[in-house]
Amino acid sequence: MISKYVAVESNSLYDGSRKRGIGMLVNKYFLIGKITVPSSWIALIVAFIVAYSLVRILFKAKSANKWADQFFTILVIWKLSVVVTHASLIVKTPMAIIYFNGGLFGFCLGIAYLFIRGWMDQHRGSLMKEQWDSLLYGAVFTLSTYQVGMAVLNDGPIYVRVATVVLFTVLLLLAIWRFTKKKEIGNQEPLLLASVHLFAASFQPAGVWNGALLVTLLIVGLWMLINSRMEHGKTNTEEMI
Repeated sequence: MISKYVAVESNSLYDGSRKRGIGMLVNKYFLIGKITVPSSWIALIVAFIVAYSLVRILFKAKSANKWADQFFTILVIWKLSVVVTHASLIVKTPMAIIYFNGGLFGFCLGIAYLFIRGWMDQHRGSLMKEQWDSLLYGAVFTLSTYQVGMAVLNDGPIYVRVATVVLFTVLLLLAIWRFTKKKEIGNQEPLLLASVHLFAASFQPAGVWNGALLVTLLIVGLWMLINSRMEHGKTNTEEMI
């Protein structure tokens, strides 16, 4: 049970050196039992639970498990990439790997790895369109829920927090509604995600050009690239038939 919180700045999920979360400033720690946990981690855990549950409901259990594997792969790469970003520190103090992470670089590295792997799997024919869609819908669910969690858990201007909650809740519900209507992702979903996050970032404390928005734009760009490749391959197959 969360017993109380302390209003202090914590390291961000994406960029520990700048003390920012995904658009919202990370300024609270929560005491859960005897463990002190930053608000960003609570928001991330809730986002994972929500995203996993929705992917499992909308897609198959196999797709949900695959999405969970990819999620934890990103976290592992993000955590271990500290060996690259803080090499000298790790050499002098190996135990520092437990307390530090690769920040924005590590997160982008993890995302890039998964997209490259997805590209290769698609080229080999081992990644079906439905599996790819489940991974990307999972990304929308995770980002939306995380943003809402950060707005609720951290301090900030009330209008910013309310606007963030409303925007990303609408995005989450819209993504679910679009799936029930078309069952397949086009380029509209990633563009909608980018637009909502860009608009929200324009009035959030972290500002427009922050690491969180960069992560979203990276996901959207790679997402549209691979989706275009899949559609191109589908068109060629239909022409051959």
